[in-house]
Amino acid sequence: MGYKCPSVHFSLLRFQNFLTCGSIYGTINTGGEYTLTKYDKLYTKIVNNPKDVNFGQLDKVLKQNGFKCRQPRKGSSHYIYHHPDLPDLISIPKTKPVKAVYVKNAIEAIEKLKEKG
Repeated sequence: MGYKCPSVHFSLLRFQNFLTCGSIYGTINTGGEYTLTKYDKLYTKIVNNPKDVNFGQLDKVLKQNGFKCRQPRKGSSHYIYHHPDLPDLISIPKTKPVKAVYVKNAIEAIEKLKEKG
């Protein structure tokens, strides 16, 4: 039983009534009795593929988690995000696509916020 057909693996996952998405930050389990919202789908997409994220998507996820945005001044293209419960500031340039390092920093800040509760 060395080879497993991907469709068989997928049917087993559907039989268990959940879907598992792997990422560099761990595993995100979705599905079951829980219906995915647009935010959940977007967050899962960003975590699973941080290289293909545009500014609007990342902005929406950060604002959904309570971050406030400060617009750039004097010709800069970097938007600054802050949250009252976190001491760190997050700088995100308004480029297409946003580089993965900025996306990973934003995901780490969201995860810290979720740990604090």
